[in-house]
Amino acid sequence: AAGRAAAAAGGAVPELLALLQAEPCPAVRNYLCALVREFAKAHYGELVQHDCSSLMLGLMRTDPSPDVRTLATETLDCIFKGVPSALLTFPLKEDLVDVLALRLQNERSAEVMNAVLRLLQTIFVAESGGDQAPADGGAPLLSLFCSMDCHMDLLGHVTAHPQTGSLAARALRLFVQYCP
Repeated sequence: AAGRAAAAAGGAVPELLALLQAEPCPAVRNYLCALVREFAKAHYGELVQHDCSSLMLGLMRTDPSPDVRTLATETLDCIFKGVPSALLTFPLKEDLVDVLALRLQNERSAEVMNAVLRLLQTIFVAESGGDQAPADGGAPLLSLFCSMDCHMDLLGHVTAHPQTGSLAARALRLFVQYCP
């Protein structure tokens, strides 16, 4: 933890994000993304300040490595758990919902799917706080998710591997519980 704090204080986060964005080698991207996720556990504010969300969304959408897609998803999950209010001001809501829908429909990796389902649970719980409108005036993520009928994709994962199925069932329960 002291190493993360020293690196964050020393300005490592912007450099790390720049390296991750430019790295062509999947193995190196994997390690760099793992480092970003480590920062997200305790220094999520630093990542929010340096707008890592668009990079993470891009990795979730198109990275050929399932490990990198998993780590990018887990990074956003850590940020939203650490700063639930970040969902209210999240600038890329529609993109996030599109990427989550894409992963729900097309993902073949159980690890990525489990990370996506945990992120959905985090979003549903964080946005369950009532009728608080997003600061940017846009629709809450939960409403966007509802409008895309993604719950049917969740339902399709309930019968998957036991861990994935239980995560999907919990996400579906939260969806039904909190969807407007």
